[in-house]
Amino acid sequence: MIYIVSGPAGSGKTTSMFRWLSKNPDADGVLQPVVYGTRFLYLISAKVLVPVAALGEKQTGDEYPFDEACKRAASHLVACKSRGCNTVIIDDYGWSESWGGGLRSSVNQLVEEYRQHEDKSLFVVVPSEVVKTFISDYQLAECEYKFIEPADSILE
Repeated sequence: MIYIVSGPAGSGKTTSMFRWLSKNPDADGVLQPVVYGTRFLYLISAKVLVPVAALGEKQTGDEYPFDEACKRAASHLVACKSRGCNTVIIDDYGWSESWGGGLRSSVNQLVEEYRQHEDKSLFVVVPSEVVKTFISDYQLAECEYKFIEPADSILE
């Protein structure tokens, strides 16, 4: 089953997923928190924060350019699939992915895998303005996904 966690920017999507993750430690995947104004890719089972430079920014210090950070996260997500993880989180599927960049290649693999299995869960964080594009990109039938808002009890 695919769960689409959706809401506008700043509505608590990632925060809700972190809270949910604390009660579901077997889940794996990638979260994208913003910490003190810096965006990170958090590789869940590795417990690694990868700083992400914005598109077009040059690498400075420990920051990774956007593409390099996404490659690390995509590799982590594919490894989740290879290990047969029952619950995977992808934060997030945004405009970059809808245009074929970012985490798109790994999202493709995971959506195909998890849409076919009722006993596995794929949580995809999708900003409100990209939801219709996500559903269209993967031609998801209504029976293949459920909407969740950050305040929904399933994430409590």
